[in-house]
Amino acid sequence: MTLQARTREMTNMSDKEQKIIIPGLGEVMPDSGLVPLSNCSDGYFKTGENGVNSIHSTGDGKVELIAFKGKTLAYVNSIMGYPAYYPVHPVKLY
Repeated sequence: MTLQARTREMTNMSDKEQKIIIPGLGEVMPDSGLVPLSNCSDGYFKTGENGVNSIHSTGDGKVELIAFKGKTLAYVNSIMGYPAYYPVHPVKLY
């Protein structure tokens, strides 16, 4: 399914001023370019089920961020056919 088709299935965000909380990244504004999704492209995670608070894709569709209460997983779909989940560690600026 294309990113455009999945964007049509995105979760309802009626309040455009609402900040997105992604553990490890912090607060992200809705105009950041992240696209809210109702489910991960592999179908394993769904927003609102099994502790998943939200799922967002990067604008280019290469990474999906699955946010839970205290952690985030990054799903990277591989063009070579070997997708993987990676933990998102807290961002630190020095």
